[in-house]
Amino acid sequence: MSQNLQPITPDCVLLKTLTSIPEKFIVDFANSIDVTRDHSEVQRERNKFFARCFDGFTGKNVRRQTEINTNLTNAVECSLTWLTELTQDLAHTNHAITRVNERVTKLTSQVTYLAQYSENTRLRLDELAQNLNDRMLCLDEEVMRIGFNQKVILHLDQVFNKWRAGRLVSYSPAGRCYAAIEELRWGAFGDFCLSHTGSERDSFMQQAVDRATAQLATDAEISTSNRLSFYSGWLQLPNNTNQDDDWHQALKYLANGFTADKAPLITTITQKLPERLGEVPLLANASRIAETIVDEVFAEENYV
Repeated sequence: MSQNLQPITPDCVLLKTLTSIPEKFIVDFANSIDVTRDHSEVQRERNKFFARCFDGFTGKNVRRQTEINTNLTNAVECSLTWLTELTQDLAHTNHAITRVNERVTKLTSQVTYLAQYSENTRLRLDELAQNLNDRMLCLDEEVMRIGFNQKVILHLDQVFNKWRAGRLVSYSPAGRCYAAIEELRWGAFGDFCLSHTGSERDSFMQQAVDRATAQLATDAEISTSNRLSFYSGWLQLPNNTNQDDDWHQALKYLANGFTADKAPLITTITQKLPERLGEVPLLANASRIAETIVDEVFAEENYV
């Protein structure tokens, strides 16, 4: 890590704005634990933003990196300890905890057939799995309560108030829309939409589209029906914006699970792909941008 790149710490403005990053990070951290090969190498393969989050969230990167390099078995056991601690601290949504649990289930299956792992490692995995299952059960019960709907509405308000207050101003209008919808995915709104089908879910999704449409039009200073050039309008960055700063690296990190074939609009917004005729609109109104981003974020094949 270069000297001018500091760890991404939980109390920084970026993470207080993009609250989805810690949730995504803990899922990526769980996926970086690999019992079949040196998972410290897997961690190094993650992008620099993930590494900086790791340094900032653990707070003890030098000591822990020394420990992780000691040997493979100890590294796995240490990482499982950190995963337990970090999951308690960072993972608060059903979506994140479910995905961590899926990874732990796979690790448990792999360790069963590998002789080099001690009984202590197996017990640690079993304890973590039990903890995650208990938390998932509690969250599932909460999501299914009628009163949880108020949390969904509150989450919608929080996200769009944040956008309206200018806290996403570093991004293009389309980038702000993606950041807002991604925030919805990793919170009460996303937990509800993951667990429900039917008219109530459809109503919440339409509210997200409608509010994103209105805010996009406001940001672009046009009516909701007016069309703008996608590349020179909806992707237009504010003056003096550094596309390589932490804010843009964070948005790129949040979107790194999407592919251009399944989410062409999001990948174009965040990865700055060349123009892909036929896959993204040359001209679009606010409604089309909002609807497409919501559809891509919450598409079943992407909601993993």
